[in-house]
Amino acid sequence: MAEAVTEKPLEEELRQCNETYGTENFTTDKTVRSEIHEESSYIGIHASLDKTIKFIPSDGTVQAEVSGVDERVPVELPEISSEYNSSSATIKVKQLLRNFHFCPIYEKKSSRKVSFRLTSPQDKTWEKQDNILSLPDHSVWICRRNNTISYAYANTVTTWDWSNNTFALTSYPTTKITALAENVEADLVVGDEKGNLFIYDKMIPTEQASIEKISYVCSVVCLLKFEGGSEQLFNVELKKLISIPQTNGQKFRILDNGMVVRWHENEINVLEYDPAERQWKLPIPYSYEDIKDILVIPNAKFMIAHENHTGTLWDVRQKLSFTKNKKYVSIVTKNDIGQNLLFIETETLVYDRSLGSKVQLCFHSDLENNKNIEAEKAGLWYIDVMILLSDGSIMYATNTRDSGIHVVTRDGKIVFTKSVKEFLKDEKIDSLKELGDGSVAVECSRSIFILKPQMLSMRKNVYDTIKRLKKNLRNDPTDLELYSKLAKRYMENDPISEEPYQLYLSGLEAAAKSSNFYQARRFYEKARQIKPICSEPCQLFLSYVKITPYKQLMRRIHLDLFALTKVANDLPNDLKSRRCKTRLLIGEGDFSFTSSLIDKHEVTHPNLRKAIIATDLKATHLQKLSKDQDKKKKVLEKRIVDLKQRGVNVLFGVDAKEIHQTFKGRRFKRIQWNCPFGESTSTARKEFTDTIPKFFQSCSRLQLPNDRVHVTLMQKSDEYWKERQIENRIVHGSATAGYRLIRKRSFGTPDKKRYPNYTHVKTNTTKPYNAGGEENEFIFEKTDTVLPVDSYRKSCKLMDSHKKIYAIKSNNATRKPPLEECYFECSTDEDSSDYYESDSGEEL
Repeated sequence: MAEAVTEKPLEEELRQCNETYGTENFTTDKTVRSEIHEESSYIGIHASLDKTIKFIPSDGTVQAEVSGVDERVPVELPEISSEYNSSSATIKVKQLLRNFHFCPIYEKKSSRKVSFRLTSPQDKTWEKQDNILSLPDHSVWICRRNNTISYAYANTVTTWDWSNNTFALTSYPTTKITALAENVEADLVVGDEKGNLFIYDKMIPTEQASIEKISYVCSVVCLLKFEGGSEQLFNVELKKLISIPQTNGQKFRILDNGMVVRWHENEINVLEYDPAERQWKLPIPYSYEDIKDILVIPNAKFMIAHENHTGTLWDVRQKLSFTKNKKYVSIVTKNDIGQNLLFIETETLVYDRSLGSKVQLCFHSDLENNKNIEAEKAGLWYIDVMILLSDGSIMYATNTRDSGIHVVTRDGKIVFTKSVKEFLKDEKIDSLKELGDGSVAVECSRSIFILKPQMLSMRKNVYDTIKRLKKNLRNDPTDLELYSKLAKRYMENDPISEEPYQLYLSGLEAAAKSSNFYQARRFYEKARQIKPICSEPCQLFLSYVKITPYKQLMRRIHLDLFALTKVANDLPNDLKSRRCKTRLLIGEGDFSFTSSLIDKHEVTHPNLRKAIIATDLKATHLQKLSKDQDKKKKVLEKRIVDLKQRGVNVLFGVDAKEIHQTFKGRRFKRIQWNCPFGESTSTARKEFTDTIPKFFQSCSRLQLPNDRVHVTLMQKSDEYWKERQIENRIVHGSATAGYRLIRKRSFGTPDKKRYPNYTHVKTNTTKPYNAGGEENEFIFEKTDTVLPVDSYRKSCKLMDSHKKIYAIKSNNATRKPPLEECYFECSTDEDSSDYYESDSGEEL
């Protein structure tokens, strides 16, 4: 029903294709469900410096497996002061593991259990992130549990990944979307002006007025608020409204957990709907005198307002009630709950009031320990909005010149305060909403920016011991540089030590919780290098990636896990049926790479063969070869026939410098050339120096931004790797065509090959190359920038530090050397390949 509409215009050369281009690391909401919610034996995994904790569902509760502990131990879950709070233990654990403010710990000495330690608000600060979202007028928006923000305008939902500033668009068959929500499984739910719901790509009519608000109370029941203020419970499974038992004169209020408070005269009933039995449970009546009204309070609470202005506060979950005096009731009735009035603990109120020339933030209960504090920088004006954060502190925004954002603890201590001018221009703050990772989305004049919690900086000493490094990491696990420093110390002490393994797992988790998936992947690969047959890094990484927009990364980890377990369930349901990226292979020689590539991915990528065009400039099998090569010639002929029968398009006479003419009007997401080389004579090698730059220019006319070029170079020992890059002009060729380096991978050595059946043969022969050395694969991504001139400075600016950090260097001592004399200096990654179609689902 929903339809992806992300579009960008194609280049002039590609107009005949009439294709659609979308972001590669994002998926529309309609395709997410089957991949996110696969059943797994683990709810989630936490890795500290010393231990790994795995959380397992157990009869409605959660238990934990702790490394080094023989038996499973119980898990104690805290109450979360957040709109994401859930009665499901499984969902709550998933939320806690992704939240910056909480960290699982194993209490060995006391009760042998796993609990969640809360990071104190005093130990944190808040930093504004660079990216800002501008909202259209008349749009509605929500924070998503996968740490993105979705907003609806007309019939289109746009999902913003604020950490990378990327977008995904989905359209719906309606004219105006009026409400957005997430169900229990974190799938997007949409309501429109005609009273229709859109769930799992299906339209469900409610036959009511325009939907203004959607709140899920369980997996199959949601609370709908319609235009005009009426509220109804709706069973999405049965696709019908749930009628509330009611007799003449009875009134009712619906709580945020789906329970209903029904009253008439002096009798109150609390009704609970059983979705399994599809009926209301038998209510228990309560008698109260002089009932004036019922006030609904967040987190399954309500207050009975009596005619004598006193009240009775009910906590439905705990089945507790509290008598409240007139002042307490007056505060509740005169303030806007959730805007400038909060409930903390069970019955304490937090609200603002004017006192002379100051505004105070007041903490009030019926006890004598009430306190009032001066609301920082509130001046003569007032507090616009406040929210209760998941760590129990209160963030509020003041409205004055200048406006400010502040955080106060429950004991009344202000631990953070900043003027809005330090974030944006001085504007009134309209709303504050907490995201799943503990960050806060700040709406200000139809724009949204993100405040992200950070640990206060520790003392920056020169860390010289493992003990001190570990201590500082425990104090601030978000300092990702410390993980690399500690790993270096471990390796200096013992090069074959496995201690860095646990360290890298812990760093992987810290980076993932900070949405730094570039660094998370680095830690992931390093952990797998130490224990290559252990599935723990895959399971840990998947527990974080599954609810993010990074479906391509998730697929790659699934493939890594499948390679270890050979269990088909470790692959997402739709993985095998996905289209593979169109791939052009240049200079294939004996075509052993094409064959090896298909063989390696046969099980997981059965459609890869149909996506490949494999080419060579000369048909070696038609040339006169020596007798000793005659046998290999027959093998080559058989391989070509076999590839054609398997669906590969094999072509000859294809010049790497002219592929834009040969394949005019085509688009190739991946173009690969392994070991480009001319002839061995000095004259031929000199003539070949212009080949790679012309190859990149030709590629750029067949590709769009984010498409990639793979070039593999044979690089011998010592300093020859620099000479090989300069000789092929790989820096000059890529930069002037607008490509940035995003990976450098070890392609293989004579002893260890990524593609075991691939043979590097000499140009125009079937003879294998036996001179030794290591093949490195350089992967480039096309940008929307083309350098007008050979500019060293501008070529350096093409680098994206989130994808690959490298330096462009030269043996030339001048400050700005010509690019023809430059080479890349960078680390070698240990990545595998992902040959699937991009997540936009485009048909090429």
